[in-house]
Amino acid sequence: MLLLGDRIAVQLDAEKEQVLDSGLIVPGDDGIPTKSGLVVALGDNIKSNRLKNDVDKKKDVYVLFDYYDGVKAVIKGKDVVILREEDII
Repeated sequence: MLLLGDRIAVQLDAEKEQVLDSGLIVPGDDGIPTKSGLVVALGDNIKSNRLKNDVDKKKDVYVLFDYYDGVKAVIKGKDVVILREEDII
């Protein structure tokens, strides 16, 4: 995946849902408007050297971001959000 500028591709964590004894399914959002995910690709203009080094060394880098930030997409069957570097909390 090729990203331009300060863009970061983040694979979303699966939302946790809860099934009650009665069979009712309670959605996974717990009222906190943040999401988390695994960084899968970086653009060529990322300023954070630590983020670049960790991703280059194939370390699992998880980040937090606001629920409403980024562009959501499905790439190769996986839910991905394309964020700007400044959107990372």
